[in-house]
Amino acid sequence: MIDFGQGKAMRLSAMAELVRARNVLMIGADILDGHYGTTTVLRRLQFLDWAHRLGAKTRVIGCSFSASPKLELIERLRGMAWLEILARDPVSKERMESVLGREVELVADVAFLLEPEILGEPARLAAAWIASERAKGHRIVALNVSGLVFSMLPDGTLEQFADEVA
Repeated sequence: MIDFGQGKAMRLSAMAELVRARNVLMIGADILDGHYGTTTVLRRLQFLDWAHRLGAKTRVIGCSFSASPKLELIERLRGMAWLEILARDPVSKERMESVLGREVELVADVAFLLEPEILGEPARLAAAWIASERAKGHRIVALNVSGLVFSMLPDGTLEQFADEVA
């Protein structure tokens, strides 16, 4: 795994690995459309371009794609027709195909392959409670709410969301 935030030494090390790579995967998650900024995405796409030029098979996996992707990323991705893009949901697949003018494969989100680490006491208590509720035949519903998302929305949105959930 390459951490693009660690400066020149990390990037040089990554380039050395890249020369030997046969396959290079980028987890697209929520970033491919540029909603959270374009600089990091463009840097990662450049890395995939180098990998492709060195003969590696390149893919972006598990992507979502918003209704308003950044134009510079659309243009960059259109110029990378060799890049295999794997969408994590049907809506994103349709959006990418429409905007990029090419086929995008639909795949399961890789996050569903992760096994949770239950390390702290609060996590152990929660896991025990969930297990006991499931044993009673109850269904557990969890919401993963990002503070980042709410920080970009108008005032009052968090309160409205909380009211809806309640």
